[in-house]
Amino acid sequence: MGETVQVTVRLFAMLAEAAGRRELVLSVPAGSRVSDVAAALARQVPALAPWVERVSYALNLEYVQGDAPVGDGDEVALLPPVSGGAGEGGGDPVADPAVTRPAEPGAAPAAAGGAAPGLLAEADGGRFVVTTGPLSLDAAASLVSHPSAGAVCVFTGTVRGITGDHETSYLTYDAYGPMAVAEMQRIAGEIQRRWPGTRVAIHHRVGRVDVGETSVVVAVSAPHRPEAFAACRYGIDELKRRVPIWKKEVYADGSHWVGRDGTGPWSEGTGCRPDGTGPHGDPHGTGVHGTGAGSPGRPDPDSGGRDTDGGRAN
Repeated sequence: MGETVQVTVRLFAMLAEAAGRRELVLSVPAGSRVSDVAAALARQVPALAPWVERVSYALNLEYVQGDAPVGDGDEVALLPPVSGGAGEGGGDPVADPAVTRPAEPGAAPAAAGGAAPGLLAEADGGRFVVTTGPLSLDAAASLVSHPSAGAVCVFTGTVRGITGDHETSYLTYDAYGPMAVAEMQRIAGEIQRRWPGTRVAIHHRVGRVDVGETSVVVAVSAPHRPEAFAACRYGIDELKRRVPIWKKEVYADGSHWVGRDGTGPWSEGTGCRPDGTGPHGDPHGTGVHGTGAGSPGRPDPDSGGRDTDGGRAN
C-alpha cells in the first residue's frame, strides 16, 4: 500500500446540510491534489457528489485551483457561492436539499461552527470580526477614527422583513470564520493602497439574525469624504463578492440558501446548483477550480451609504 496523507475537509452552508456534518478527515494518496480530495469526499459521502464539480476550493485559508497539491495536515474547504447582493443583481435560490423545506416552528439554527454565542474569528485588534453576537456601529467607527481622519463612513446591512413575495422570518448566516477574516484583511489592504490614509473595520454576524437587526458593518475613515464614501462602497461590495459567508432566508413556509451567480470566485453566468454546469474563476487571479472566464470587474466606487439586508441585499 502506498504512502498516504491526512487532510481535513471543511463544509459549509448547503454542503454541510447535505453531508450532515461540517468536517471530515480523509486519507488520500501522497501527491494528491485538491480535486482528488473532492473526488474522494464524493465517494465517501455520496450526497455531496452533485456538488464537488460546482464549488470553489480553498487550501489553508486561500482560494486555489483544483490542481493545487495537498500535504499531510492541510485543510481543504469546499465553498459554495456567497450571497452577493442587490448591487450585483441579487442572489438566487440555491437548489439544494434545504430549498422550500418547511421551517420548524420556533426553531433557531445553531451558530456557525457550533460556536457558543460570541466571537468566531477576529484579527487586528478587533477591526475584522466574525461573531454570533450583536454588532455595534459605534464600536466599528471608533476603531477607525483618529485625529487625521476628516471623514468616517459607516455602512450597515440590516435584515428586512419582505423579500419579493415572501415575508422573511429571519436570516441565518454561516461562515468560514478564519478565511472570512483573512479576506476582510485583504480587502482592507486593497482599500489602503487605493485610497492612502484610510483605515478600515469590517464586522459580520453569523447564526440567526432577526428582522431589523444588523448583519454587517463596514467602517472606513479617510482624510476627506469622497475617499471615505468610495472606500466604504468598495469594502461592502468586495465583502459580498468574495468573503466566504453564506446566507439562508427563512420564511414561515420554508427556507433556502442564497447563492449569487457571478460573484465571489465564481465566474459570471455560473451557479452552484447540483444540476448546473459552469466554470469558475478566482478573485485573486489564480483561477479557482475549473477554467472560468475570470472574476467580475471591480465595482464603481463612486458612492456609499446605508443599505438594508434581506432576501437579496447581503
